[in-house]
Amino acid sequence: MRSGSAPQTAIERLNEAYQGRHSTHFVSSAEVHPLFSDISKPDLGLPPPILERVQAETTHIIHCAWEVNFALPVRSFTPQLAALQNLINISLSSPFAQPAHILFCSSVGTAMATPAPYPGAEVIIPETPINDVGDASPTGYARSKLIAERMLEKAVAADGARATVLRIGQIIPSPKSGSMLWNPNEMIPLMVRSALSTGVLPDNSTGSDRCSWIDVDSLSRAILDIGELPGGGSEKPESEESQLVYNLVHPRPFSWRHDFLPALKAAGLDFEVVERQTWLEKLKNSEKDIEKNPSRKLLAFWESQNIDGGKIIFETIAAESRGEAMQNMARVVDEEYVANLLHSWRTVW
Repeated sequence: MRSGSAPQTAIERLNEAYQGRHSTHFVSSAEVHPLFSDISKPDLGLPPPILERVQAETTHIIHCAWEVNFALPVRSFTPQLAALQNLINISLSSPFAQPAHILFCSSVGTAMATPAPYPGAEVIIPETPINDVGDASPTGYARSKLIAERMLEKAVAADGARATVLRIGQIIPSPKSGSMLWNPNEMIPLMVRSALSTGVLPDNSTGSDRCSWIDVDSLSRAILDIGELPGGGSEKPESEESQLVYNLVHPRPFSWRHDFLPALKAAGLDFEVVERQTWLEKLKNSEKDIEKNPSRKLLAFWESQNIDGGKIIFETIAAESRGEAMQNMARVVDEEYVANLLHSWRTVW
């Protein structure tokens, strides 16, 4: 947990974060033991006795903290990359027979610019390292994630680190637990909100009609399966060997145009479906005050996307082989779910 200036305990900070997400869940010290830290420092900003205990007792490190800002250049992510190196070093200092296992939450953005052999062709992204930095989306965020993947690949090969890259797609709220409020400042919520100022929504969200969104509960269980941690609900087959990279997206996508947009209409959102370029033009000509029209915050990002209509498909064969969470992932996005999403967004719009 990042350090703060307010005189709060770590448990209080954690529960305040839950409240800020409109969650009713509260954490007690019996469940977890959060620590104030600064992972950009080699000692993680921990007092020596605490650091020694962390080094002595840590078996797994799930690293899911990263600056999510598509407007920043790649050099702005230097602190995040330095923090990852610190965690690699901590993992290698483990007194156990094997280093602590790092599970790094990467992004499908590291492969979203992989070129198609011809316009409109399918591009299959395997669960393997990415060799060309040009395959990443042209944002500092995506490219910094790819650099992180390379750092872990090298740490495994050169230093004997234990690491797993989890190339994660769009995460959505769980229909069964927590808050249904999908962060309104993320790309898809801002895209949906643009209907209020433009009266239209695009016929695709990212250049493809496929939506492989994964709910946070299913994602959590999949990570536990891959890390062989309690709570995943699956045991690794004796013959199954782990690998460096897993793609964590929903194995059974739904349609943006034929499933999601009709569900939004059924939930009461008023809009017309138009081609993506028409939507961009209307957004560009809409209210320029981002306080009144927050969707414009990502206008430059959406305009910079090079979309040729091809399909990017992430293989999940290896991820599915690791446990039931990926194998049996249920369909989440239906009319009731989308209605609950829209209701939650309208409480904060």
